[in-house]
Amino acid sequence: MEEKEKLERRRQIFHLLLGTVIVILYKAGILTINILFLIFLVGFAASFVSFKHKIPGIRWFLKRFERKEDFEKSPGKGSLMYLAGVLATLLLFEENTALAAIMVLAVGDSVSHMVGKYFGKRRMRTAKHVEGTIAGIFFASITASLFVKPTLAIIGSTAAMLTEAVELRIGKVMLDDNLIIPLIAGLAIHLANLL
Repeated sequence: MEEKEKLERRRQIFHLLLGTVIVILYKAGILTINILFLIFLVGFAASFVSFKHKIPGIRWFLKRFERKEDFEKSPGKGSLMYLAGVLATLLLFEENTALAAIMVLAVGDSVSHMVGKYFGKRRMRTAKHVEGTIAGIFFASITASLFVKPTLAIIGSTAAMLTEAVELRIGKVMLDDNLIIPLIAGLAIHLANLL
């Protein structure tokens, strides 16, 4: 198997596990917003330092889970954006909405990527596959419904996965889906709940 493919599979498994563990620990009261913010700050500092210096544990982690282009330009960017998305979601929405949205990020994004890569037949305008997006919506809806009503979970998952499929940009800068997915899912769930 090609090294790039192995890396991408490791990244998606880590992505899935990270969000799930965050949700479990947060729900159990072990992880708080303050602790997550501290982890984010430490990660940001480590990223900044590792740009110029080799930090043994951090370097090992980044080589196994970071895309080469991010590793060279902005080490730890994916993980930092993931934590930023989680933090913003927890700060903006009530707890169950936020936890459902984080599960959409963890499960929907990972599943859509893997199903699209291995089973996708129909491409969208972007590099995404229809089959991956549908699978992402389905599995994200199931896990999000652990925290909100199933109809709200479906609405949040659908909004987030369709947004992820079109790759949003501001000018020439592509918005990071780790930041956007939980915010879109949380907003869609929140607004649907108001109706």
